[in-house]
Amino acid sequence: MHKAVALPFIVIAAVVVGGLLYLFGGPSFHPQISATNPVTAPAKVAGNASTLVLGHGTSANGFDQRVNYRITDVEQFAALWQMVYANNAPALPTVDFSKYEVLAVFDGSHTSGGYDVQVKSIEDASGNRTIHILHSAPGDACTTASAISSPFVIVQVSASTLPVTHIDDTQTNQC
Repeated sequence: MHKAVALPFIVIAAVVVGGLLYLFGGPSFHPQISATNPVTAPAKVAGNASTLVLGHGTSANGFDQRVNYRITDVEQFAALWQMVYANNAPALPTVDFSKYEVLAVFDGSHTSGGYDVQVKSIEDASGNRTIHILHSAPGDACTTASAISSPFVIVQVSASTLPVTHIDDTQTNQC
């Protein structure tokens, strides 16, 4: 009974913390929105040997537009993790933020299944950390689930002080 009473307060606190991080979290937590390209996350990402996929799925709660986040501390990570998974959140992965940072890529919402997003590679060059993102969409002949989907990928990468940029590519899958 005690847990049932506390749950609404925990959810509200997570939403408030997420909103505050979004508004006041500084440049490391501000989104980079791209309205034209998709993203996907393979288990190994080229160009960054220490990359580890922490989360990947098709139903990120509350992420209706394409947006990317760079997360540099455990408080930001916990707030994002709770926003993505809501009440079905698996245990928060442990990240040593003295050595690593987390990149989260959201594809936005779609009116059907068949969409995906991946981080294809990460390059530190020319004074920038460039994230290459692949967005996958179903072709016209594909049969897809008629449910709203919101693909995402969350990866751990080596920490860097370089500014983050991204290059988005879109791929249409033929069924």
